[in-house]
Amino acid sequence: MDLRDARSGFREFSGKMVGVAHADDWRRLGTAVRRRREEELNLTQGQIQERGGPSPAKLRIIENGEPGSIGQRRTIAALEKALEWPEGEIDRILNGNLADDIEDPDLAIVARRLQSIADNPRRSNSLRTMARASLDTIAAILSADIAEGEAGQRSAG
Repeated sequence: MDLRDARSGFREFSGKMVGVAHADDWRRLGTAVRRRREEELNLTQGQIQERGGPSPAKLRIIENGEPGSIGQRRTIAALEKALEWPEGEIDRILNGNLADDIEDPDLAIVARRLQSIADNPRRSNSLRTMARASLDTIAAILSADIAEGEAGQRSAG
């Protein structure tokens, strides 16, 4: 059984099933959306709405990583378009391709190896569960590190 199948609370987004029970997946999405909007595109939440994306209130919920914050396919498509992301990018982020988001090359190698173990049906369930738990831990540490860095920038500024 695939680990994603073992998760509760599945929701269909773009024709494939994306596990939505893991809070880390939603935090990773929120961080990616905020990073894309602020650092890469230099846009406000209002400007995202002007580009056809969700309202600033909805975007705040998404960026805060609230589980289930995106519930409709049209919201996903509108946000991807406003952020100039390719179709399916939000699904990719929610599916947990953590290695693609890690800047440190050594840590990215570890994350890719853990992901390959977690996704390999020939591995034991216990090994796959440990690999997924390790990925969740890495994601939580990176998310906390980003949050602390942002908090430090706000208090310094």
